[in-house]
Amino acid sequence: MAALLLLLLPIAATYGASTRGGILATSTTNTTNTTNTTMRKIVATGPFGGGGGSEEWSDGELAAAEGGLTAIRVTTLEASGWRLVQSIQAKYGHKWGEQHGSDGEEETFKLHGAHIIVVQLWSGDFIDGIEFITDQGDVFGPYGGTGGQVEVSSVPGCLLAHLSGTSGELLDSLTLHWIC
Repeated sequence: MAALLLLLLPIAATYGASTRGGILATSTTNTTNTTNTTMRKIVATGPFGGGGGSEEWSDGELAAAEGGLTAIRVTTLEASGWRLVQSIQAKYGHKWGEQHGSDGEEETFKLHGAHIIVVQLWSGDFIDGIEFITDQGDVFGPYGGTGGQVEVSSVPGCLLAHLSGTSGELLDSLTLHWIC
């Protein structure tokens, strides 16, 4: 795992936003704390995966209302020798967002104050597999399989803020939103 982290961090820094997909959009939000006001921008990378899915979704409003990512739950499906990500669900602050996809074999990880800085995905028509790496060197995953095209997404100096994508019975596509 540590060797994978050492391998992925330079790749993410070299490619910036992603090895595919690139930066979709940026937006600026005002963030106020008790001592000053700063401008923070949101950078989206992706979409990763296929174009299917009957439901288009975003956790952006929940993340803005509840705070940063604190946990992620991934469910997987194994069928005909293939392993896929069936759904993803994120917790922002103390509140879980909706499950995007359907029930399957479930794994949950908590961030305990860490922040996700690199996401590695395997995808084709769906999200086959996903792995998360934090600023503290923790590696969560890979969840699902390692079929399809491998892609690494990271935006230097930014943290994963929220998720959006499309889903039906499976997680069809995923877009990553980073706060800088």
